[in-house]
Parts: sequence; structure tokens; C-alpha cells
Amino acid sequence: MAVAAGETVYEVNARLTAWGRRGARKTEKTDRLDAHAVARVVRQEGSALPLVVAEDETAVLEVWVTERASAMGEATRLLNQLHAILTQIDP
Repeated sequence: MAVAAGETVYEVNARLTAWGRRGARKTEKTDRLDAHAVARVVRQEGSALPLVVAEDETAVLEVWVTERASAMGEATRLLNQLHAILTQIDP
């Protein structure tokens, strides 16, 4: 892990990188575009971003829980949207 190796690691919210992708010419999600979006966020807002420290396992778990909740909410929204479309097609 980079933190254990003494590297400075910032916690970057996925919503910030998604916002950066929306402003890009290509809006698809790739590792390369994600890396550029993260670098841009760190360059612009690095001093305001929380640092990840080696002993901060609860913070990492909190990020995972938050991201999981966000993904589950998005999945529910998409399922509801699909259900509405199918209802319109064949009531």
C-alpha cells in the first residue's frame, strides 16, 4: 500500500472525478480518463482533500460503505427507470 510506503495519499470522492469527466470531450469511463480526473482534482483541491493515513482503516471502510450505498441507490434508480419504461411499452 502506498501509505505504508510513505507516499502521500489523498481521499478523492468519486463524485468529483465524475464531475470532471462530464466536462471532458469524451465522457466514457476508462482508467486513463479516471486517472486524469483524479490528478486534476488533487492538483486543484489537494490542500482541502483529506489525507489517508496507514492507521485510518475506519476511514477506508467508511468510504467503501458510502460508495456502496451510492451504488445501491443508483442501481435502484435504474431498476425503477427500467420498470417504468417496460410498463409504458407493455402495460
